[in-house]
Amino acid sequence: MDSTDQNRHIGRITNNNPQLRDATGIMAIMRQHIPQIDNAIITQALLQKVKDVLVQNIDKITPVLSGALVALGTSVLLPTLFITVIQAIGFTSGGVAAGSLAALIQSTFYGAWTGGIFSGLQSIGAVAVVPPPITIGIAVASVVVGGGYLLYRHFKRRRIALDASSDESQDHDEDDGASTSLIRSR
Repeated sequence: MDSTDQNRHIGRITNNNPQLRDATGIMAIMRQHIPQIDNAIITQALLQKVKDVLVQNIDKITPVLSGALVALGTSVLLPTLFITVIQAIGFTSGGVAAGSLAALIQSTFYGAWTGGIFSGLQSIGAVAVVPPPITIGIAVASVVVGGGYLLYRHFKRRRIALDASSDESQDHDEDDGASTSLIRSR
C-alpha cells in the first residue's frame, strides 16, 4: 500500500472524528515531507515532550491533581453518606420501616397524608442505591491521598516560613548583642 492509498484508507476511518482527522492529517503531511518518518519516533518524541512539561511543572500540577482527588472522592462519599443516613432513619425501598424514626415522624406529624420533605426523603430512600464497597474504598483512598498531600504541602510551607522567621530573629538578636558590647566597651 503506497502513501496515497494509506492516506485514503485513514481518511475513511477518521471521517467521523475531527480530532483523529486532524492528527492523521498532520502525520500524512509529515510523511510526505519526510518519507522515512516512523510513527514510533513521533510518539516517542511527543511522550518525551509531555514528560518534560510535567517534570517542569510538577509543583503546579500536584496540588491540582490532589484537589481533584479530594473533590472526586468527596463527590462519591457525600451522596453515599446521605443515602445511608436516610435509609438508617427508616426511609427504605419497601416504604417507611416499622419502628423507625421515620415511622415515628410519620405517625406524629403526618399520619396517612404525607407530603413535602417527608415524601421527598421517602422517594430518595426508595430509589437511591449506595455504591459498591470497592467504589467507596477508592473514594476514601482518593480523599486520603489527595488530602494527605495537600496537608503535607501546607505544613511543609508553614515549617519553611517558621524556620525563615526564626533565622531572621536570631540574626537580629546577634546584631543587638554586638552593638550592646560595643557600647559597653567605650
